[in-house]
Amino acid sequence: MKINKKFLLVIFIFAIATLASVAAYDGTGFMHNIPTSKYSSLSESDILANYNDTDCTVEASGICTKVVDGDTIEVE
Repeated sequence: MKINKKFLLVIFIFAIATLASVAAYDGTGFMHNIPTSKYSSLSESDILANYNDTDCTVEASGICTKVVDGDTIEVE
């Protein structure tokens, strides 16, 4: 079976376009222009109080004692 040069060119262009789109990915796509200084004087509770329609809670810290599965851990 002989491979057509046009076919190889199309595959090459497709591969380059795919790689370019993967390389261009930059995080979640969520961006804002709010300076960090806007929140530097507020505590986590104060910030979350402004968004009372969410179920967010203040971040806690501890030592992970057991990993149950991909999204469940036990913390001491």
